[in-house]
Amino acid sequence: MDEKKTDNKKSEEKLKINEIFDKLDTIVREMEDPGLPLEESFEHYTEGLKLLKQCNESIEQIEQKIEILEADK
Repeated sequence: MDEKKTDNKKSEEKLKINEIFDKLDTIVREMEDPGLPLEESFEHYTEGLKLLKQCNESIEQIEQKIEILEADK
């Protein structure tokens, strides 16, 4: 039962794909500002990479679920 609580908490911490895209869009717009200090640009870049990784993981999970559903046909 503790595993379910942990899994639910992990799910709640992860963003949905649409939310990730929205955050990435915001980061890109902010990084396009030529006045953005280098340190902040690097922070945005790092955050963007983390979001992309999370998005890829979410997409892979969805693809696995689709493959399972298609295999059950």
